[in-house]
Amino acid sequence: MAKESFGNLKIEHEVLSAIAATAAGKVSGVTRIIPGLIGGIAELFGRSAPQHSVKVKVREAGIFFELSVEVAYGSDIPQLAWEVQKAVKEAVEAMTGMKVVKVDVEVRNLKTEASKP
Repeated sequence: MAKESFGNLKIEHEVLSAIAATAAGKVSGVTRIIPGLIGGIAELFGRSAPQHSVKVKVREAGIFFELSVEVAYGSDIPQLAWEVQKAVKEAVEAMTGMKVVKVDVEVRNLKTEASKP
């Protein structure tokens, strides 16, 4: 049976970013999603803004994501990055029905015991 359409659906980039950031943050070994410029400014004002930490591009082929993470010392970084890519792809596709084409993960920081607050 075909699904009936009642109109158009638009999902804002912020929602896609929030889904991706949440999925990435649940991967064991990821200690933090590192904010971009806008997220960094939000953090200065005491606001946590994970949706501002993930860049999203929606194209005809599908969705492209870019995010930076901090990982725990001792993590297998290539494996962890793959798990982040997989988690983001699966979460976004399951929640939106949209195709994820690419998830670029940049490891920008390493969380060591000495760096704990």
